[in-house]
Amino acid sequence: LLTGIALIFHPTQVNETISNALKEKFHDELEKINKYDLQTFNESFQYGCPKLVIPIKNVEHFKAMSFDQNAYENIHNQRSILSQEFEKVKKVNNLVGVLKLYSTIKLDKLAKVIKNDPAQLKDLISIYQQSNNTNFKNTPFEQTIVKKLIENLSVLQITVEGDSVKVKNEVPAADFLNVFQRNINKI
Repeated sequence: LLTGIALIFHPTQVNETISNALKEKFHDELEKINKYDLQTFNESFQYGCPKLVIPIKNVEHFKAMSFDQNAYENIHNQRSILSQEFEKVKKVNNLVGVLKLYSTIKLDKLAKVIKNDPAQLKDLISIYQQSNNTNFKNTPFEQTIVKKLIENLSVLQITVEGDSVKVKNEVPAADFLNVFQRNINKI
């Protein structure tokens, strides 16, 4: 279930076996989460979160931690942080869904379609751009696994020029090859 939640935050292609297993076991919950139902998100996180996990932010946080804290308090705090992020992801994904339909759109028109003010739209565009400009650290995990997970995702290049928003969809060339190979194997 936590895998399904993670896919909401960073949509990516997953193995069909994993996808099918998630759909079989958690179909109703994942469908509601994909529609950004906050209550289902909170319930699913509470259900899926290991009860003994204490989220650690960094080394200093680890050194200052008191281990007699209630684990449920930590899980509740983490859930509230993720709920706020979930709301941001909902707004950003809504914005991206609309922008995929346009190559250029006036900021005022976009604000009416998404039902946000133009200043908030600029913030959402900034959040989207920051989330897609990932700098990989030199750890082997990030250089191999994480990089492979996100390198073939299509990315929108969004620029705000005056009162209009220009959109360019960049699809990596390797993605076409992967799609072709998967489809040819099915035939």
